[in-house]
Amino acid sequence: PFKSLSEVSSLIREYAAAARRGMNKSQAKSTFSISNLGMYGVEVLPIINPPEAGSLGVGPTKRVVKEHSGGLQGRDILSLSLAADHRAIDGAYGAKFLKSL
Repeated sequence: PFKSLSEVSSLIREYAAAARRGMNKSQAKSTFSISNLGMYGVEVLPIINPPEAGSLGVGPTKRVVKEHSGGLQGRDILSLSLAADHRAIDGAYGAKFLKSL
């Protein structure tokens, strides 16, 4: 079942507190993880941690010049990478998820 934003926020606080108390990854149960090192300017190659079905890597934003409405415009582009276990997620669904994100 899907969780509300407030439920997810509450769980994140609980997991962060557990991590500070020394809980290791093998005790955590999840289906998907997000690696965000982009704030440090690092490109991320996500790795799946079993039993997870996928992992999203969030890289840095880069300022690029793109054509827009017949002219040029500076845009911030966010780098995202997705790793998916193809036993659980069809690659086409993973691609659609990444495109919509």
